[in-house]
Amino acid sequence: MEYDYDNIASTTIRDRLSRLPWERRGELEELLVLERYILDGFRLRGYEHALRIAWLLRYRRDDYLTLVRELAPTCLSCELELLEMDDSFRQEKYRESA
Repeated sequence: MEYDYDNIASTTIRDRLSRLPWERRGELEELLVLERYILDGFRLRGYEHALRIAWLLRYRRDDYLTLVRELAPTCLSCELELLEMDDSFRQEKYRESA
């Protein structure tokens, strides 16, 4: 996938871009995926996109919440609630399997 580094909406990502070596741009590409997801109104574009977003929400949670706080502050409380529900679901499933 081709990423457009000229049209980054988030100041957080732009700041990281200026400090990060080009070899580690994979980190930025993950953040750009999250940025696009937020700016598209939290809309998923198919199965593969949904899997990627689910992975990013699990492993890049702090970055995701930072981007939501910056790009869609009115949605922050809803997103926090959804992430807490996801955590409690995972804990419940873990207890059932143990």
